[in-house]
Order: sequence, then structure tokens, then C-alpha cells
Amino acid sequence: MTRIKNISLVLKWAFGLYLIMIPLTSIVFWVLSAYLPGGSSFLSGLFESGFLDITMRAVGKTYSANTLTLPLNARLIGLMGDFCLYSFKWVAVLYVFFLMGLYASGNLFSKKHAHYFKRIGQFLLLYGTVGMALGDSFHSVAVTFANPPGQRVLEINFGSPNIMMLVMASVITLIGWITSEAFKLKADQELTI
Repeated sequence: MTRIKNISLVLKWAFGLYLIMIPLTSIVFWVLSAYLPGGSSFLSGLFESGFLDITMRAVGKTYSANTLTLPLNARLIGLMGDFCLYSFKWVAVLYVFFLMGLYASGNLFSKKHAHYFKRIGQFLLLYGTVGMALGDSFHSVAVTFANPPGQRVLEINFGSPNIMMLVMASVITLIGWITSEAFKLKADQELTI
């Protein structure tokens, strides 16, 4: 039991760090990367070497934070795309954070577990459908925003990553339903003499 508590505590804080990093990387990529110092500063050297480079894929190409030159309004559209893309994922990871907190405290089976599993599955389902489609659409508009009229792209994708996320979300939601039913059965058995 001690091992479960310790590993859950480490995972809880790892997911907590991830919750902080999701919005920070989006802000760095879309907004702050335009204001990074050029020349021979230590920070720009780290970005140019690829050590701190943040990349994104849209319209069949990979875009780098330190080579992406877009106007501010295009960057804000891209930031909105990241918000659409990652908001559902962020909430799902928040529920995983809460779930790890239950395990870290030694609570291995309760109604909250079933609730958290259901919510994780539901938000991953939204991420795989609405979030990924809207995020990719905003990103395609953002990276082609500076193109002349007629060469701007609005791209909507639904492919293997979406299907894989839907399958994973369905399995996690099913685990939540099974856990909920198991909790009900346990409560019924405790009342039976």
C-alpha cells in the first residue's frame, strides 16, 4: 500500500506540473516567441540550437516558435486554437490529478473514483472530437493568415488520432461505469444479511 501511495503522489505532482505547462507552452509559442531576443543571447542560442524549441504541425508542415513570423492577430488566432485544442485535455488531466490524490491518500475505491473516471472519459471524448477539430482549424487559419487572399487555408481534419482518442475515451468511460456499478453492488452486499 505504501508503494501505491508514493507512486500516486509522484504522479499527482507530475500531472500538476503538466497542468501548468500546457498553457505556458501555448503562450510561449504563440505570443512570447515573437518577442524573444535575437542575436547572441543565451536564450536565443538555446532556441536556435533546438534545445528549447517548441513546434506545432498545421497544414502539412511543422512550424517552429523561433522561425514563425506572424502578425499579432494571427498569433492570437493560434492561441485560440490551442485553447480549443487543450481545454478539454486540461480538464481531463485535472481529473487525473484528483484521482491520483485519492490514491496517494490511500483511498482506492469510492464513488469519487467512478465519477473521476467518467469525467476523464467524457472530456477526452470532447478533446478527440471537438477540441482536435477546432484546434486544427484555428491553427491552419493562423499559419496561413499572412498569405494573400485566396491562399489562406481553413483545414478540418478527422483521422487516426481522433479515432484513437475516441476509443481510449470510450474505454475510460466504460471503466467509470463499471466502477460505479461495482460500488453500488458493494453497497448492496453490505446491506444484505
